Amino acid sequence: MSHIQFFRSGKNVRLMDTSSICVTQKLEPNTYVVKFNPQNGEYYLELIEDFSIPQKIYGDTVKLTDRILNTFNNRSGSVGILLSGTKGSGKTLQAKHISVIARQKHDIPTIIVNEEHSGSEFNTFIQSLSHPCVIIFDEFEKVYDREHQEELLTLLDGVLSSKNIFIFTCNNVFLIDGHMMNRPSRIYYSRNYVSLDEEVILEYCEEKLADKSHIKSICGIAKLFDEFNFDALQCMVEEMNRYNEDPMQVLEFLNIKFTNGSNIYKLEEVIYKGIKIKQRNDEHIDCNPMFYNRKIYIYRNNKEDADLFPITLDNKNLVTCDGNVDIYTYKTEDYSITFKKKVPAAIDYSKFFSA
Repeated sequence: MSHIQFFRSGKNVRLMDTSSICVTQKLEPNTYVVKFNPQNGEYYLELIEDFSIPQKIYGDTVKLTDRILNTFNNRSGSVGILLSGTKGSGKTLQAKHISVIARQKHDIPTIIVNEEHSGSEFNTFIQSLSHPCVIIFDEFEKVYDREHQEELLTLLDGVLSSKNIFIFTCNNVFLIDGHMMNRPSRIYYSRNYVSLDEEVILEYCEEKLADKSHIKSICGIAKLFDEFNFDALQCMVEEMNRYNEDPMQVLEFLNIKFTNGSNIYKLEEVIYKGIKIKQRNDEHIDCNPMFYNRKIYIYRNNKEDADLFPITLDNKNLVTCDGNVDIYTYKTEDYSITFKKKVPAAIDYSKFFSA
């Protein structure tokens, strides 16, 4: 059977092979990417492979997806979502999970925007998608500069008749246009994936780590990173299992390095050759205690006027790392030195409200 058919547009008649043409009233629940044809000035969609997600998902990814889709079904307009954080932190998995569940359970297609499309023609194209879609702006702040970010506000303001789930993923939330922030009518949900929740670390280690006695240390070490992502956790556990080593031993080799965080750690206890040395009350280090070859200064004896004595510690000296109470103990031939994180006083919010 021939698939050649005649198509007339005005006075023009064309012969077309229709074997690969599918005409439907509704966009099929697949995954597409937005393309632009500069020759005719038209936007169109290109079919791409659907997202895949792991069988086992840790943390609250599933719970957040259910919440977002339930909110979308219960609201009259679109729902904007901002997922921020570094690569490997979980934001991309969250976006993919929303896409997969929306497609599989609600027949909602996904549209990826990974080029700087904006303006009235682009908005009209999105509005022409008269049924719900998940529209993902991937690495938003890298693709769109501030000027073109503002041009997308019409999509989020509910002016257009279409109803969609808009997902914006970004690495640096400070590069997002201020008119999007603190405006739930535009961006309803905002989730910052700075570091893994301890719940995720515990769940993963209970399932994957061979020597469970190291779980507490891994949780403690994770707190010392400004950003500790799932990629780092997976590699640490894999390396520990392979060589039967503790966390600090594998960190000597892995491409996972500590950053100098802004937390303040107090010198909790100093023992010199078995004798506890009294330290001044204000003695602390304003840095991450997981430093490399960093000199600290302690009092060598119990006299108030004693001279400060320098001592160099590195990660190999760490013997206790308890993230539950934020206590870290280093030991050398002569010293045992314990740091404890100084926790800022809790804010009493009740004083801001009248009785």
